[in-house]
Amino acid sequence: MTRRDDALDAALRLFAQQGYAATSTAQVEAAMGLTPGAGGLFRHVKSKQELLEGIMERAVSRRQDPPPGPFRSAADALAQAVLLDVDRNPDLWRLLLREGRSLPINMDAVYERLVQPSFEQCIAFMRQDGGDTADLRERVMAGVSALLYLRISQWSYGRTPGGVDEDAFVRIVERIFAGAPAHA
Repeated sequence: MTRRDDALDAALRLFAQQGYAATSTAQVEAAMGLTPGAGGLFRHVKSKQELLEGIMERAVSRRQDPPPGPFRSAADALAQAVLLDVDRNPDLWRLLLREGRSLPINMDAVYERLVQPSFEQCIAFMRQDGGDTADLRERVMAGVSALLYLRISQWSYGRTPGGVDEDAFVRIVERIFAGAPAHA
């Protein structure tokens, strides 16, 4: 890890905890172990805005790593990949949920680069696996959305939607991906 990575980690943690606007660069410096207000942060980034942009870029680049297996099925691999994308960056997701469009960044671009690829990769994978059906896009949208809400519910309320344990919830999403009835 580099000092720039340290700066991104410290900034993200603080942004998620107290908000982007409420976090000063001096606080980021202190969290990095630098002298607050002395400007040491600016050897690694030019501005607070660059910290936010760097956080987003790093999250996008980390999306490329596949989840570890083994998997029960191709649908389980898809579900685990979506959850891994979120689990790699819980503070980022908390920040996005907390502040969303109030952040000084193009949120449409963030969505297109951070969220939309989950849908598109799932669709492409399902097509390779022989799942090119008329309702494929709808099933993937429902499944990925359910997985994102699973994490949101766990973070916000400390529980899974409907009180279903996580493994059972993921199995339901697997059935949605596979085109089987969710209640089977």
